[in-house]
Amino acid sequence: MRKVECKDIHGVTVEEVLAEFNERRAEFNIGEKDLISMSVRDAGKPMSIHTEGGSKKSTVVVTIFYWATEE
Repeated sequence: MRKVECKDIHGVTVEEVLAEFNERRAEFNIGEKDLISMSVRDAGKPMSIHTEGGSKKSTVVVTIFYWATEE
């Protein structure tokens, strides 16, 4: 039976998080049809994020809910 799982991804902007997620979705093993929903919130405890312009603190967290693959 498949399970619902989620990932919290920190970023500077929602657009940047979603762009990187879409580029790397295969690495996460999450198919387009497996996505259930996404939510966004402020980063309560900002994390350091490596960017092309250097290190920055996260300002948002995108939570992605999806169906996990069966194992």
